[in-house]
Amino acid sequence: MQGTCLLGETSGYVVDAKASKSILENMLSVVDITVDMTNLEKKAKDTERLIQTMQQQAGRTLGQQPGVPHKPDIGYIS
Repeated sequence: MQGTCLLGETSGYVVDAKASKSILENMLSVVDITVDMTNLEKKAKDTERLIQTMQQQAGRTLGQQPGVPHKPDIGYIS
């Protein structure tokens, strides 16, 4: 094998530590190495909260009712 590429799905809005964590977990299982991911897990949770906040703000901007689930449009960034 001359090379490989590992990709993770992100929201497209921010650097997504959750995607990084997922890729790293898969890669580490293949090479049988363990790494302390405490800091990455914290960053992933922070990223999730940031994305949720952005989605809530976008819902208010679009006139969405608070507490009513948003039905996302399917598009390039979903």
